[in-house]
Amino acid sequence: MVLGSSEDALTVCVLDDEQGMVEMCKSRFAVFGFTSIGTRDPQYALEMIDQGRVRVVMSDIKMPGMDGLQFLEQALAT
Repeated sequence: MVLGSSEDALTVCVLDDEQGMVEMCKSRFAVFGFTSIGTRDPQYALEMIDQGRVRVVMSDIKMPGMDGLQFLEQALAT
């Protein structure tokens, strides 16, 4: 059985200000059978959480604008 292959598998949101890091992480999740959404925009990631599209987030801490800790505070408030 491949991890993340069932219908109830979670989609992971990868949030990082560097596009190369987003793409690398998404490709690694794909190797293990996980679906992922990648973005450089914290607001978009918050929308995906709010819509129920993702329940797991991997976020950079140091980002311009909204840093990872501010993002986490907002994500937990949704």
